[in-house]
Parts: sequence; structure tokens; C-alpha cells
Amino acid sequence: MLTLTFLGTSSGVPTRQRNVTSLAVQTVAGHDWFLVDVGEGTQQQLQRTRLSLHDLAVICVTHVHGDHCYGLPGLLASAGMAGRKEPLKLIAPQPVWDWLNVTRTCTDLHLPFEVTHVDIASGATPLWESAEVRIGAHALSHRVPSHAVSVQVETRRIKLDRSDVVIRGISYTAISIFTLMCLLPFVLIVSASFSSESEIMKSGFGLWPKGFTFTAYEYIFRAPRQIIGSYIVTIVMTVAGTAIGLFIIAMTGFALWRQDFRLRNYIAFFIYFTTLFSAGLAPTFLWIGRDLGLRGNYLAVFLPLLMTPWLIILMKNFMRTIPYEIVESGKIDGAGDMRIFVQLCLPMMKPALATVGLFLALGYWNEWYLSSLYLGSTVEFKPLQYYLYNVINTANALRNSVAGSNVSITDLPSNTLKMASAVVATLPILFLYPFVQKYFVSGITVGAVKG
Repeated sequence: MLTLTFLGTSSGVPTRQRNVTSLAVQTVAGHDWFLVDVGEGTQQQLQRTRLSLHDLAVICVTHVHGDHCYGLPGLLASAGMAGRKEPLKLIAPQPVWDWLNVTRTCTDLHLPFEVTHVDIASGATPLWESAEVRIGAHALSHRVPSHAVSVQVETRRIKLDRSDVVIRGISYTAISIFTLMCLLPFVLIVSASFSSESEIMKSGFGLWPKGFTFTAYEYIFRAPRQIIGSYIVTIVMTVAGTAIGLFIIAMTGFALWRQDFRLRNYIAFFIYFTTLFSAGLAPTFLWIGRDLGLRGNYLAVFLPLLMTPWLIILMKNFMRTIPYEIVESGKIDGAGDMRIFVQLCLPMMKPALATVGLFLALGYWNEWYLSSLYLGSTVEFKPLQYYLYNVINTANALRNSVAGSNVSITDLPSNTLKMASAVVATLPILFLYPFVQKYFVSGITVGAVKG
């Protein structure tokens, strides 16, 4: 586990916001830390952190450009004046080491600690290692020889004392109980969907099916063409709506995050205003159905779910965690706004994209209300949730119609039909969670900016 302290970025032309290139990396378990690149003014940036020059173990310089190494003599001098005595490792190109030695000679720079050099282009593996960290380098394509620094954390087994074992045992037990409590309702639903209606009415729900039968599923799938068509409609709307909505919401969040967009605060206010006040059902229905002429069209369901103010605000807030210097460095390299968004910012937005995408996908998959308003019986294949809603209503209407006659209704599915509908509607979307769960952990910005 590593802790990253972003000390700034530069791309050749310094500004007030962009004048240092440096990144501090620290292991969570230990006090030692190391530095990737030493732009001019790094020692001043370090004063704003809790990092101590006494604990600095390694300095890595990726290439010879000045905005990545001009701060090296000053940093070493600051460490010496702070009373550092421990040796220091410098992993840098050979020209940087030669330049440092010339600077020390010409400026009469005397260091009270030893500095040893390892050529970053030597190809040695690893270039430096400790009990916790291994540092390596990989060649990059640049105007001058350049390398990326790789960091590998060595995992060690920590011997637990008795109190730690007790605390972990209590925690694991509590989590296991909570997990079982979450799984129990789903198990009951699956079990009831395979039970007979008469057994459910007589003895209630149980963990195991009672009077095992496929009657509820046979009732749902009695029209295979309709259920398959509903699945196709829902899947297409979910995939297309999630992809298009993600791109639009991400672009909106990117635009509202840009400091050079003067109208961002006004537009953000109008977006937020719609979360407090809305036109209401009747005006919205008349606008979509009459003015836009979308009644009986899938677009009447597709478009309203495409983006919501809350998801835009969520994306905008996440964009604040991305260093704005990335946009400035992209501009200096000649990249346009779309290229900065697609190639620089979008890859760093994976956690937000996964979260917003999951909300969009669930919204499209679970949608039935808009379908009942605008689609009705005008389309052949209805969205899945609306189709199952009609199936349940039909079954309930059938039970009510024969309730007063001499016909037995104990075998007509009602409760079991609801449970089977929940299983049919829920299982496919459950497969989406494992693919997006890993992106919920926020990404890191190492290597996102290169001078």
C-alpha cells in the first residue's frame, strides 16, 4: 500500500500554478519515502507536507529535462542544512549525475551525507530495494531518453497478537451475520418461486421449495417470443443508454470542472435548480407525448433516463480530484479540448464512470413507469419490467374474476408469480456488479503528466 503526495507538474513553461514536477511516494507501514523527479522548487513544496528529508531514501529522476531535475541541488542542500547524515540513493540518467557533480564543484556544495548513483538506464532489476519496496525502470518514447519508475510493494505476513485475533474474529463474525441477513431475502425469493401456490398459502415461505414446481416460470414464459423480445428491448436500451449517457455526463462534468469556462457556475446552478423544482407529471407528459410526438415510441422512455442532475453533480465533484495541471500540460503539448478529455481525463475517471454507469444501467433495467405512460399497448415488445408488471396484473385479475365462482384458485400462481418475476428481472443485472466493483476504488495519477 502506497501513499502518494502530488507536489506539482510542469511541461517546460512555468506558470504560477505549474512550476514544479515531483511526486512523493511513501509506504503506509514505514516512515521511509522516495521522490520521483525533482523540479525546481521541490524543497519549498515539501515544506507544505509532513514529509521529512531525514526519511528520504531514494530520489528518482526520469529524464534530463530541467523541469524534472533542476531542484536536485537545492533539495540536497536543504537536506544537508537540516542535519541529515544518512546516505541517499540517486537513480537518474548518467548526464544528471555528471551535472550534479559539476554543480557541487562549481558552487562549493558540501553535503554531510553520501550520495550514491545508479544509472536509471542500466537495466538492473531492481534498481533499489528495501524490505518493503522494489524500484525498477521501464524505457519510454520521448525526445530524450526517458524512463518510467515502477514500484512494487512486498507483502509481509504480520504476526497478530491475541487482541488482534479477537478483534478480527468479532469483525468477521459480524460481517458474516450481516452477509447472511442480506442473502436471506434473496434465498427466500428463489425458494418461493419454485414452490406451489397452495403450499405457500398453507405454510408460508421457507428456505427450501415446498411442493417443487415450475408453474410460476411456465406462466411467465408461456409466450417465449414476448419475453425474449422484452429482454432484447431492455438490454439494448440499457447498453445504449448507459454508453451514451456516460459520455454526455462525463463531458458535462468535464466542462463544468474547467476553470477557463466562464459560464460553468451559471450552468451548474440551472442543473442544480432542477433537483429542487420540476414541472410536474402533467406538463412533462404533454410535452413528451404531444409536443415531441413520442407517445408510443421507445425514445419516450430512453431520453428522460439518459442523464439526471444528480449524476452530473456526482461527476463534477469527482472531476475536482483530478489535478487541473493535466489540462494545462495537454494544451502546451498542442492537444485540443476533445483530445484532453478523451486521452488524459477520461482514463482517470474510471471510478466515477463505473459508479455513474451502474446507476444508469439500473435505471434503464428497472424502468416500468415511463413505459406505462408512453408505450402502453402501442408497441409489440415492452421493456422487461413493464412486461412482468402486466403479467402479474393479469394473474391477479384472473384470480379476482374467479374468486366468487366454484373454481379453485389455490393452484393459480400469485405470490409465487411475484417471486419468479423478481428472479427473472434481477439475475441478469447481478452479473454486472463483478465487472464494475473493481473500479470503485479511486485510481491514482502517477504518470498522468509527462514533461
